Amino acid sequence: MSDTINLKQLPSGALYQALAPLGVTPSMARRIQASVLRRGTLPFDRSDLSAALLERVASVSRIPELTCLGQTVSPRDGFRRLLLRGDGPEVFESVGIPLYHGTPLERTVVCVSSQAGCSLGCAFCRTGRLGWQRDLATW
Repeated sequence: MSDTINLKQLPSGALYQALAPLGVTPSMARRIQASVLRRGTLPFDRSDLSAALLERVASVSRIPELTCLGQTVSPRDGFRRLLLRGDGPEVFESVGIPLYHGTPLERTVVCVSSQAGCSLGCAFCRTGRLGWQRDLATW
């Protein structure tokens, strides 16, 4: 296992295959994955997974995180923009677009970036001004 295992990237079957040499069963792999995806941590509080096993998993894996570099809300239209950084040096943006603004039925449409940079150039999105740089990982 020379490469670090990204615990957010692999589907459960592939995660089990990657962790099986450490003594992880399919059931354990699913519990580890659930904890990582729900809480962003290994399940150290679970009595059915030994601390030694979890330490072995931690030594060969990583749990990537998104970093919010900034958030702005437009006073004009209520668009909420999050500037984010993931697993690379590029930044990207996700935008919350309010619908029915100011009514009891407020709803929001979210533009979730799947790329760092974008070739579409939507007027409301600063990411589009960067031009396409790369696809983001699925996590």
